[in-house]
Amino acid sequence: MKESDDSMKKTGIPAAPKVLVDHFFKTMSAGNVTEAYNQLITDASPLKIDQGALPRLQETSRAFLVAYGDIQSFEPVYENKAGECILNMAYAAKFECMIVIWLFTFYRPEGDEWFVVRVSLKG
Repeated sequence: MKESDDSMKKTGIPAAPKVLVDHFFKTMSAGNVTEAYNQLITDASPLKIDQGALPRLQETSRAFLVAYGDIQSFEPVYENKAGECILNMAYAAKFECMIVIWLFTFYRPEGDEWFVVRVSLKG
């Protein structure tokens, strides 16, 4: 499916991954860690296949929420489209006294939908 959204025309960054990440943070901000990751990581993602990856990400995210409280806001800090099939995005999640950077890598096989292949967080 081709992106035809105005934001891609202006920035070159496809809208679909932005929508996924935005929804991820809104769900995470509501304290629904498992649901946030389940909606972000589709069946096409290798993170679904690696049985240890998703639980580790969820555990680390919960640890940040316990240590720093609720996410108060989030914003993109870096977006880079590499060719037609790779997209790297970094988002800052702002807590009351801390900031955590989430790094997302999306992949799109030719003619297919974008999906997450890597997520990491740094506090």
